[in-house]
Amino acid sequence: MSPAVNQTKAQLEQLKVALIDIENAVTTTEHALCEVLDEPYHHIKRSPLDNIVMPSAIGTGIPADLLRLRPDVRVAERNIEMAFYDVQLNKGAMYPALSLTANGGWQHLYDGIGDPKVWFIQGIGSLVQPIFMGGRLRANLEISKIDQQIAVEEFRKTVIAAGHEVTNALAKCQMAMDKEPHIKAQMTAISETVMANQELMNHGTSTYLEVLTSLQELLQAQNSHVQNKAKGLKALVELYSALGGK
Repeated sequence: MSPAVNQTKAQLEQLKVALIDIENAVTTTEHALCEVLDEPYHHIKRSPLDNIVMPSAIGTGIPADLLRLRPDVRVAERNIEMAFYDVQLNKGAMYPALSLTANGGWQHLYDGIGDPKVWFIQGIGSLVQPIFMGGRLRANLEISKIDQQIAVEEFRKTVIAAGHEVTNALAKCQMAMDKEPHIKAQMTAISETVMANQELMNHGTSTYLEVLTSLQELLQAQNSHVQNKAKGLKALVELYSALGGK
């Protein structure tokens, strides 16, 4: 037996080992899915890969408003709102306030008509309180403004990061779709080569080794086709997740 034939046999055994690894990976994935579904382990039926069709085109102009569906973007947006209201609250605390309650304030006011200084003394406390606490109130206002700026910056960073995730997933999808016709053309050309080599071997003008070589090339092209399609489908899932889908 020639060394070339032995080499081909060794490659066949290597493929059988790889097939076992793939089957084990499938079983591990099924276990993980069953655990997520809170079900006992069972085989999960699925369609052949060739039956799964990639979209013919993916819009490159995805509206930025779709990013608002992402939980992290919504959280960052709410943080801005909270920071804005904190600023308004601290601004309001800078102004003096005179509070008259129904139970005591109005009564004290009438009681003090005969002696105006009584009303003045009672009301002046709330009027001058912001003056005495001015330093702390101004500090609280400045801190709330800084927190608002931080919230705005965090929101900006979150949106930019989300946009990068979307464009990256889009690029992966587009790359897989761009490769697809070339890989299919390669498979078609190699398939024709295999048939031609088989025909030549039947007529004695070619060897079985040449047929094996062309079959190996066809297998590699088919493997590239499967891997590229899997990458495209994975990129679609990443795009769905990047747009806030769960």
